[in-house]
Amino acid sequence: MRHNFATGQFILLYSIIVLIYKFIDCHDICTKPELRKYEKVIFQSNAYNYSHHYYYSRMIRSDQSPPIVSGTFERLVDNKDIYPKFSFTFYGSKVINFRILTTGRIEMYDENYLGVVRNYVRSGYYVKTDISNERELLAVRMSYYPVAGGKNKDSHLLVVPAFTITTLIQPNGKISIYYANIPTVDSITEKPSGIYGWLHCGETDKKVTQIYVPKIWIRSGTLVEYEALGDCPKYDSTEACRGSKAPKTRCIWCETANMCITRSDEDTYELKVNGCKNKYIDTDTKTLTATKTDLINELKKISGSA
Repeated sequence: MRHNFATGQFILLYSIIVLIYKFIDCHDICTKPELRKYEKVIFQSNAYNYSHHYYYSRMIRSDQSPPIVSGTFERLVDNKDIYPKFSFTFYGSKVINFRILTTGRIEMYDENYLGVVRNYVRSGYYVKTDISNERELLAVRMSYYPVAGGKNKDSHLLVVPAFTITTLIQPNGKISIYYANIPTVDSITEKPSGIYGWLHCGETDKKVTQIYVPKIWIRSGTLVEYEALGDCPKYDSTEACRGSKAPKTRCIWCETANMCITRSDEDTYELKVNGCKNKYIDTDTKTLTATKTDLINELKKISGSA
């Protein structure tokens, strides 16, 4: 028997298939809710901390220079929806639009609410938010002003902010947070900061996961970077890690943690090698750019042979 389907029936069938696929291909966190609080510190010191969490890694470095934003900032007067000029995913879902609130909160959506980047300070401060929306970068700068001596947020006397927090959203999926001129912990009663994912495991079942920045690291010059882990952590041996063919990802075997980690960009490569105390260094010159140390060593060789 031959069945004829109307266009509306095909659309309904297609929607059901997509919906089923989306729920079948869901996050591990849907069946293992304990992953919401998963954290494994790979290496750390007084100057840095590198850890793995569900889906993301978190790199914290102190005494860093402010990030360079080539675009211009504009003051955010009202909450604003921004449709990114680049492709960006959050916990594996493509972000269709960002909603930037005047408080500096960055919400992310596809057809559903996906999560938020949140930086919040309470204790005698109010915030003004500026945004820069460029082809390969979305930057949100939160400037905090003290409310003192009876002056309110509209006072023309409060021109220079006490401190700033800048969040960068980049096409490679990286989320960065930079803190400048942050007061001491004692002067701020509450300052949660980090990323929060809202993961859909079904029509009504949702799991919320967060990767916050510990208060001890929220200080001037701290740079926090969140990046997707990719496939590297699934390789359980040195050989498998070094020979991995993970798409769009380079892997490093970390000897101190006895696990495979994601290489990511070049500015953290040496830190990861040193933090992992690796004797083996990737020397694939086809894909690597020269690091500062490489150039210094090469200059020494040239000087010695002259």
